Amino acid sequence: MKKFLYSAGVILLFSITADAQHNLGIATGNWSSTNSLYLNPANIADSRERFTIDVVSINASIENNLGTLGSFSNFSKAVNNGNTDNLFNYSNRNTFSLLAPAVDIHGPGAMISINHKHSLALTTRIRGFNQFNNFDKSLYRTINDPNYVINGDVDLTSKNFNYTAHLWTEVGLTYGVVLIDEGESELRAGVTLRYLGGIGYVGLKGNNLDAHFRSGTDSFYVKNTDLEFASNILSTKNALVNGISNNSIFSEFFGNKDGRGVGGDIGVVYDYFPDPELHKHNHDGRNGYKVRLSASVTDIGSVMYKSSVNSNANVTGNGYITGQGLIDNVTNFDEFRNYAKKQGFTADTAKASTKVYMPTALVIGADYNIRKNIYVNATFIGNVANRQNFGNSYYNQVTVTPRYDRRLFTIGVPITYSMLTNGMRMGLGLRFMGLFAGSDDMLTLFAKNQYGFNLYFGGCVPLYHKSKGHYWYHEDSDSTDLSPEPDMEHGGSLDSSDNCPDLVLAPLNNPAPAVIEIQQGHTTDTDGDGIPDDEDACPTIAGPASNHGCPLSPQPPKKTANFSTTTIQTGNGKSAINKESVKELDLLAKILKEYPDYNIVINGYSDNANTAAKSIALSKARALSVKNYFVSKGIASARIKVNGLGSAQPVADNSTAEGRAKNCRVVMNLKKR
Repeated sequence: MKKFLYSAGVILLFSITADAQHNLGIATGNWSSTNSLYLNPANIADSRERFTIDVVSINASIENNLGTLGSFSNFSKAVNNGNTDNLFNYSNRNTFSLLAPAVDIHGPGAMISINHKHSLALTTRIRGFNQFNNFDKSLYRTINDPNYVINGDVDLTSKNFNYTAHLWTEVGLTYGVVLIDEGESELRAGVTLRYLGGIGYVGLKGNNLDAHFRSGTDSFYVKNTDLEFASNILSTKNALVNGISNNSIFSEFFGNKDGRGVGGDIGVVYDYFPDPELHKHNHDGRNGYKVRLSASVTDIGSVMYKSSVNSNANVTGNGYITGQGLIDNVTNFDEFRNYAKKQGFTADTAKASTKVYMPTALVIGADYNIRKNIYVNATFIGNVANRQNFGNSYYNQVTVTPRYDRRLFTIGVPITYSMLTNGMRMGLGLRFMGLFAGSDDMLTLFAKNQYGFNLYFGGCVPLYHKSKGHYWYHEDSDSTDLSPEPDMEHGGSLDSSDNCPDLVLAPLNNPAPAVIEIQQGHTTDTDGDGIPDDEDACPTIAGPASNHGCPLSPQPPKKTANFSTTTIQTGNGKSAINKESVKELDLLAKILKEYPDYNIVINGYSDNANTAAKSIALSKARALSVKNYFVSKGIASARIKVNGLGSAQPVADNSTAEGRAKNCRVVMNLKKR
C-alpha cells in the first residue's frame, strides 16, 4: 500500500524514460521538419522541406510544484522499490500537481511536400504521463514515502484530486494546405488524425476524502470517502495489495493493445509577407514573412479500455483503518473488501469500460522576423482537458524563444514562465541539418531550487527544396541573389505588390504566349501623326491617314515605343495586356521579321516606390516579358537585348500616382546592326 501509486507510474513510464515536452528551442523554426506539426499541423503546408524521413527522437523531463528536485540518483530508488524519500525537497504547499516522468518517443515517419499548397506527414510515437493533480501532500507522502512520519494529530481534506499514469501508442496522418495565397497574405490550415493504442493505465480520482491521523500510530480515521480506482494493467486487487512489478509491466508492453481510440489536432497559420514577389515560396534558405500568427488545438480524443480488460473499485463511507490491519487482512481483494466493510466502508468492484482522455491543449503562437535570419517567437500552451476525468493534461505556460534560424542550422533559447510553479525556466535548442538536441528547462544544471528538468535529442533525414526556377540578379551588385524571379504568368507575387505591373506574358522559362493584356494607359496621339490612337492602325509609328496611320516607307521605324500604364488587379491577382498593346507588339514583331538586319533594345523602367535593387528586378522582369512575347512570335532571342533600369530616367513626378504610373514603362528601340 505504501508504494502502489507512485511506484506504479514511475515503473510504468521510467521503463522507457522520456517526456512530453514540445522541443520549443527548435520546433518553432522554419526547418524543424515534423517537430513543428505537434505544435500546429498547418506548419507542414508550404514546407521548407521537400521530403523528410523521421528516424527517432526522445524527450525527457520533470515538472511539478510538490518540491524542488533532489538528487537524480534517487529516481532509481523510486523505480526499484517505490521509495520516494529525498526525491523532492518538499515545498510548503498543502496540495500539489506533478508530471514526473512522462513519455514522448517519436518513431519512424515521413513528410512529403506534394507542392507549394499541399503536404502530408505520417508519424508514429509512444507517449505516456505519470501525473498527480490537486493531490494532498500529506496523503501522498503517507502512501508513498516509507520514512514519512506524521508528528501530532493531523486532519486533512482532499477534494477533486486525480492521479493517472497512462502509456499509449500513436500513428498519425497529417494534412496541411494553403487556403489563401494572395499578395502579402498566406493562410494555411492543417489537421492530424491519429489512431491511439492503449498499452496500460492506472487511475485514482476522488471527489472527497476527509482523514484524521492519530499521533504516534499508523492509524487514521476516514470519513465522507468517495474514491474511484481503475486500471487495466493488473487486476485491481493486485494493484492495491502488491503494487506493480517490472515483469508484469513489461508483459503488457509488447502484447495486444487493451485500449483503442481516435485523436487528432487542428490548426491554422497566417503569414504576412511585406515583399511577396521576392520571398514568397522561396525555399533557398531565407524566409520572407515578417509576422506569423498561429492557433491550434492539440491532442483531442481519448482511449477506451473495454470492460473485458478493465477493473474498477469504488470505495465509499466512513471507517477507522490501521496500517497493521491492512497488512494482516489484505492478502487478496476479497479479504480487503471484507475488511473495509467491517471498518464501515463499501468497497465494490466491477468490470466496466473506462475512457482515458488525451492532454488536450490550446496552442497560440506569434513569430516575428527581426531581421534576416533572426526571429523571436512567443507561444502560449493552455490546458483544455477536464482534470476530473481519468486522463492527463498540460500545465499552462508562456514561452518566448529568440532564435537564429537558417536552413543549415538553428539556435533557439526558450524562456518560459510556468503557471504551475509561478517561476521561470530557460533552455537551449540546437539543430544541424536533421540532427537536433536541447532542453526546454535546464536551469537545474546550474542553479538550485528548480522544479523541473528537460532534455531531448533526435534525428531525421531532410531533403530540402532545390533552389530551382528562375533567379534574377541585382545589376548593382557583384553577387547573385537567389531570390526567385517573379512568376509573371501565375500571378500574383510580382503584380500584387507592384505599383505598375504593366506586363504579364508567358513565364520566363516558357516562351509560348499566354493569354495577355496590358494595363490600359490613356493616350491621344502617341506618334504625333495627327491620327488619334483609337483610330490609328500604328499608334506608335507615324504614318499618313491614307495608310491608316502607318508609314508608307518599308524602312523600319526608329522611333521609341513607350507604354505608360496603370495597375489593374483581377480576381486572381493577374494583370493583362489590352488588345491595342498587343497590336503594337505584333506590328514590331512583323517589322523585325521583315528586316532581319535590325535588332531591338527593350528597356524596362519603374517608379521609385521600392528599393533600388527591387526596382531593377521589377523593371527587368517587365522587359523580359516583352522579349518572351517577341520570341513566341518567332524573333530570335539573340536579336533582343534587355535592360532593367529601375527608377532611372523618370519621365514624370514620382510624388503623384499619375506620375508613378507614367514612370512604370517599357521602352523599345529598333537599331540596325
